[in-house]
Amino acid sequence: MPRVSEEIEIRATPDKVWHVVQEDLAATKEWSQGRMSAATMDGKPAGPGSLIRFELTVGGSQQALVLQNQTWQPPELCAGPIVEGPVKGSFAYSYAKSGAGTLLRFEMDAQLSGLLRFAGGVFKSQLETNLREALSSLKSYIERRTAAAR
Repeated sequence: MPRVSEEIEIRATPDKVWHVVQEDLAATKEWSQGRMSAATMDGKPAGPGSLIRFELTVGGSQQALVLQNQTWQPPELCAGPIVEGPVKGSFAYSYAKSGAGTLLRFEMDAQLSGLLRFAGGVFKSQLETNLREALSSLKSYIERRTAAAR
């Protein structure tokens, strides 16, 4: 089962980073530069128990994953199972105060299904690259907004 883990330090409070990542799902497409979008399955605001559908491009193809916010502890931890899509497993976003801002860590334990089982190494590598790029874009997005608000 591939484990993917990336972290980044963002110059903003944990509350602000949490809001952008966990609650302002419409902004996902903007900060990920169109590489992914996210929305709740029921159209209600994200929160405990929410099912979040992510549409993302991995390896040149569109994939959809549905994550369930089983653990919801603002602004420290959002975690739960991956309940639908070509990947099963679990995810966790953790937020910790660090220096001038927040250390955001994303972790995923994934079990690949279907044809992806045969491309596990390639899939993991592409997912790590996409995640690194998305977190870098997220950092720029939040830091630009934080600087503009001053």
